[in-house]
Amino acid sequence: MCEKYLFDACCHKFDCYTEDVHYLIAKAIKPFLKEDMAIMCIGSDLYIGDAFGPLVGTFLSNNVFLENKVYGTLKNPITSRNIKDMISKVQAENDGKKILVIDAMISKKLEVGDIIVMDNGISPGLGVDKVFPRIGDISLTCVVSNDEEDYLNSIKDMRLNTVFYMAQIASKSLLLSLGLNYSSMQKLKII
Repeated sequence: MCEKYLFDACCHKFDCYTEDVHYLIAKAIKPFLKEDMAIMCIGSDLYIGDAFGPLVGTFLSNNVFLENKVYGTLKNPITSRNIKDMISKVQAENDGKKILVIDAMISKKLEVGDIIVMDNGISPGLGVDKVFPRIGDISLTCVVSNDEEDYLNSIKDMRLNTVFYMAQIASKSLLLSLGLNYSSMQKLKII
């Protein structure tokens, strides 16, 4: 079920293992989304847990019905090596448009599999002691580890199936919230 939390923005938390959670997430994120917004998916496929963002980006970019620009896929990830340039590129190509940011998250306070929707951007890299510019107007993050002390081992030792499942939930939720009929796309084998 959805629970409200007091972060620095309106925030909703969902357990990705709740039945039909993609409908709940879609309902929560829909008021924040704009049809012409850009979607920026951050992460690297070098660590399984950090592949959440690029997996979501890949699922979304493979959807022929989605008209939004999607940045960050398994083929072209947005990582610590290129994030500053990509932030500039996304902002320049989408001048004045809303940006949805999707990323993995490390948190002692939340459970692995929790998906967080906020009406605010994020500062990527904070969980791994890196400082990058704040980006986005809306964010969707997924907790991939509770181990802030040994985060590198915890995100590389995750099961790919777990991250893949969480990315599918996030993708379904976004497609539903953007008014795209997920079951029709599934029948057509688009997602």
